[in-house]
Amino acid sequence: MKQILIVLAAALLFLPFPVFYQAGIPPVAEAPLYGWLQSASVAIFGAGPFAMREPNALAGILTVLTCFQVGKQRQDERFGMWWALMLAGSWLPQLLFRTDAPMIWGNYFLFLSIYLAYRVSWSAQPWRAAALSGVMLGLATLSAGLTAPLIALLTGLVYWTWKRFHTGMKWPLLLFIIMMAAVSAGWYYAWLGWSGGLKGLHLQPFPAPGAAFSGHWLAMLACFPAVAFLFTWLQTARTRSIYLAQPAENRDLTWWMWAFFWTGLLALAVMRAPLAGASLLHIPLSYLATVQVYRVLEGRLRLKPWNFILLLLLGLSTGLALALLPLAALYQPEALPACFRADADWQVAEMAYGIVFMILVAAGAAMVGKKQAQEGLLVMLAGGMLLIAFAAMRFAPKLQTPPQATTVLQ
Repeated sequence: MKQILIVLAAALLFLPFPVFYQAGIPPVAEAPLYGWLQSASVAIFGAGPFAMREPNALAGILTVLTCFQVGKQRQDERFGMWWALMLAGSWLPQLLFRTDAPMIWGNYFLFLSIYLAYRVSWSAQPWRAAALSGVMLGLATLSAGLTAPLIALLTGLVYWTWKRFHTGMKWPLLLFIIMMAAVSAGWYYAWLGWSGGLKGLHLQPFPAPGAAFSGHWLAMLACFPAVAFLFTWLQTARTRSIYLAQPAENRDLTWWMWAFFWTGLLALAVMRAPLAGASLLHIPLSYLATVQVYRVLEGRLRLKPWNFILLLLLGLSTGLALALLPLAALYQPEALPACFRADADWQVAEMAYGIVFMILVAAGAAMVGKKQAQEGLLVMLAGGMLLIAFAAMRFAPKLQTPPQATTVLQ
């Protein structure tokens, strides 16, 4: 029943809004799955904005539901709910599910592949987990190109090194994952090669002119409040305490998520990938943040003053930037970010979105400081989740249409 409610809530969050931001990144032959999904959506709903954004909205619904299910299986239902809320209540993750960026599905499949690879060492049916991991990696490759298997390989190497060259996964199982991935995606690339489409194959198939190395690092700050709780690991990383201990299986998942997060962040930055590719990092980021939030809720972790300062600094800065946008547009148009249209209609009353968000952050942080952690986090996350949705609906029409229009890959 709760799964149905989560699906309905996520659907209401991502589907009904009549506007969304075009990423300007067309599907390419090297990563065709999103183009196929868009073609199917257009065939069902007809050409229009809804059909173009529907695949990624569906990816958002499945991602939120997956976070709940995995969290429920690995910890308990409460953890799953907080993980889903942490993902949906953070700014950048929710906004990217409203775009037509073609790599969103690939990043979702890549997470599933890495999660199932982790399950190989702990599952009673390791061959089944390995087979599914390989299939998901194949789908990720069809969705995001050769970037997906590269990041999966590097994540495995980082984890293997972290575990002192021991993973608990036998070599036949690893080879089986590779074989299933090759079967799942190889048929398409074999056909592409036969038709002469492999010429000029790129490791990073989606063009990102002007993308800076620092872009993805700075984009993490837009994942508030998840990123604020990620920093709390600085005070627990080297702490050995029975209050912070995790069961061996959950601790292993945490290692996988750290390896996935850092590998993905460095790979995307080095390859100058489009900022929409940051969705790759949001599931591991939200998981690591939720682990700390859950410890706070259970009284096993006490936030230090610098945690509250950072939480307020990031949250109030985000709200202040949102509140100043209308003022900048009305009185200092040259200070407005280039992504907004010069002829957009702005109102002073639109400052309310940023002001309300600052109030939510301040009230939530104050309640957490007064040992009302659950109530304060609900105010910050649930309130922020709804405000982001309405702010997106208000501000998205003011954004520039990208110079490279989105197209459907036939």
